[in-house]
Amino acid sequence: MLTKSDLQNIEALFDKKFDEKFDQRFKPLKVELSDLIDHKLEPLKKDIKKIKTDVAQTRKDINMVIGVFDNDNTKLRQRVEIIEDRVGIRH
Repeated sequence: MLTKSDLQNIEALFDKKFDEKFDQRFKPLKVELSDLIDHKLEPLKKDIKKIKTDVAQTRKDINMVIGVFDNDNTKLRQRVEIIEDRVGIRH
C-alpha cells in the first residue's frame, strides 16, 4: 500500500514532468504568438506616438491662442473701463 508521502512524491513528480512537457510543447507557440503580436502592434505604436506628438502640439497651439485672446480681452476691458469712467456709467 502507498503511503501519503509516496503519493505526494508521485504527485510532485507528475507535476514536474507535466510542466516540463507542457513548456516543451507550447514554448515555441508562445514565442511565435508573441512575435506575431509584436509585429501587429508595431504600426499601432507608431500611430500612437504620432498622435501623442500631435496632441502635444495642439495643446501648445491652444495655450498660445488662449493667451492672445486673454491679453486682447484684458486690454479691451481696460479700454471699456476708461470709457465708462469718462462717461460716468461705471457699475
